[in-house]
Amino acid sequence: MTAVPCTLSNAHRMLEDTWLADLIRTAGSEIYLIDASTLALLEVSDAVRRNLRFPKEALAAMTASDILHDLPAERLRQLAGRLRAGGETEILVDAVQRRLDGSQDPLQLRLSLLQLPAMAVLAAVAVRRRETPAAVSREDRFAQIEAHVPGLLFQLRRSPSGVLQFSFLSQACQDLLGQPSEVMYANAARFLTLIRDEDRAVWDEKLRESAASLATFNWEGRIWIDAWQDTKWINVRATPRSEGDDGVQWTGLMTNISHSKQLQEEISRSRRQLAELTAHIDAVKEAERERIERDLHDDLGGNLSALKMMLEHLWSQLPPSDLLQERRAYLAALLDRSIESIHRIAADLRPGILDAGLVAALEWLAQEHCQQTGVRCLLHCAEQDIELDPKLATSLFRIAQEACNNVRKHSQATQVDIHLQDTGHELVLEVIDNGCGIPEDRRDSPRSYGLRGMAERMAALGGDFLIASRSGKGTMVRVSLPLRDREPAPE
Repeated sequence: MTAVPCTLSNAHRMLEDTWLADLIRTAGSEIYLIDASTLALLEVSDAVRRNLRFPKEALAAMTASDILHDLPAERLRQLAGRLRAGGETEILVDAVQRRLDGSQDPLQLRLSLLQLPAMAVLAAVAVRRRETPAAVSREDRFAQIEAHVPGLLFQLRRSPSGVLQFSFLSQACQDLLGQPSEVMYANAARFLTLIRDEDRAVWDEKLRESAASLATFNWEGRIWIDAWQDTKWINVRATPRSEGDDGVQWTGLMTNISHSKQLQEEISRSRRQLAELTAHIDAVKEAERERIERDLHDDLGGNLSALKMMLEHLWSQLPPSDLLQERRAYLAALLDRSIESIHRIAADLRPGILDAGLVAALEWLAQEHCQQTGVRCLLHCAEQDIELDPKLATSLFRIAQEACNNVRKHSQATQVDIHLQDTGHELVLEVIDNGCGIPEDRRDSPRSYGLRGMAERMAALGGDFLIASRSGKGTMVRVSLPLRDREPAPE
């Protein structure tokens, strides 16, 4: 350890008389204050003490070179001389600190010179070195990427004669295809034998199209892994590049999409089950409506008609009286209103005109809408009648009925047009009004039960539902139903 000159205590006292000592001790950085002449440690920050673990008294007896191993006294004096010369305000140097336990701490020091009234002080502020990462070769980087890609990286070449050859396969070959890459390198046709027969034609077609247009190749299909006795869904996506006389080479990725396909199938199955349930519920509702309509018409309506006839017979047996005549007129009117209400309720439940066919039922709906609202409603249909399964006819009628109800409640329309067209392969029904239109937020609202009901009816029947609307221009509800289930026309 280098001997400290006897003037050290005086230097400490001079430093304590300034604001600098307190400031340095409480600083968060590692800072040394060094006597520029003797290189004695005048003060260090608490961060230095925590790092080096030397007691305060031990540090007070050291010089800078005792702590900073690769900065001997002569080197520090040279640096201090450069700063005194005035050409530089600070110098950045590498250094290594020695801790109490003998371990070493590499860092950089930013040196500057502070001129106090009675002495020059060399300030050294630690700047931590950034570890320079080791150079990584392109091969190493690619290996890292390859190991973390969720799928099989590949390059596939197709010669002008159509022969396929893998020029690269990543490590995931065995995991995805169930065969080592050496097998595929030797004979790329082995990959084609994995593709299920029903998906092979699409593979061939898309590969030819990609080779011809140099467009991205994107294929989904099933492969059979014999080693695991299992079928996988995979997606192959690759970018082609022309190799001139050598053909086309694709660079891309194969990924296992079996799990997502299973989820899609489960969703599709759930939707089919929901559509079947919706159709069943609609069928049950129609059957119940028909039963209630029949009971109202045949039982309650018939009973009220019989009661009216019986009362008329009783009145004829009673002596003439003004009071009785008044009661007779009141009861007759009450019975007539009740019978009329029953007919109206029964017709709303299920109009009997449906038995005459869809065209007749829509004509009745247009007349009823006009009578109830005063809004002009017209049916446009070139056919007098359309042979159709009664269940389909009822569903289409209910959609038209719900659309007319929406017009009556919300549209403020002055005219409604119902179009029915048989194109031969589908039946198209449109309900168009000239009202205020449906706001976009209400169209998609979960509380728009009428619109959702129409859409679900068509989904259950395998048809398409469309609603188009413009503010102030009106609304069009359009459904199209494939006629594969149409009843055969009578011979």
